[in-house]
Amino acid sequence: EFVDYALQGNPDLVGFSLLFDEQVEFSLALAQIIKQQRPQTIIVFGGAALDSSFQRVLSQPCVDYAVRDAGEVPFLRLIQS
Repeated sequence: EFVDYALQGNPDLVGFSLLFDEQVEFSLALAQIIKQQRPQTIIVFGGAALDSSFQRVLSQPCVDYAVRDAGEVPFLRLIQS
């Protein structure tokens, strides 16, 4: 159900904004399924939960980019590039 919602409209990019560490496992599982179904989709993670999980999240093959700290400007630059 979440995968269908995330891929609605055939996006080029799917972003995950995580506030709590408890969201990391579910989000990584969802990102993995999205990559399996649509390998060309760019997956970006960001949010406060990455303060403690940055290396772990970025090391996952289903995650293309991760943004630390206040991510509005870096995320904008990422999608513009």
